[in-house]
Amino acid sequence: MPEPKLYQFPTQVGAACAKNFRTFADLAEKLKMDVTDLMRQCNAKAPPSKSLVKGLARELHISESFLEKLANEVRKDMRAKT
Repeated sequence: MPEPKLYQFPTQVGAACAKNFRTFADLAEKLKMDVTDLMRQCNAKAPPSKSLVKGLARELHISESFLEKLANEVRKDMRAKT
């Protein structure tokens, strides 16, 4: 069985959540989305949407261009698997 690929996107989001004392439930409420969908996208189980990246960048004080670059890596691999 192949090893799952580790992405920097969830690592950066998780670190920023911890640094800013934010929970997924709190972020989901702020971003007006379902917490399950937010967690799937943040943990690279589903491709992160552009609106999610923009919202996370704003809420977690991360550079949007940096986060978008990391999200593109996840999206690229997700497209390749289908």
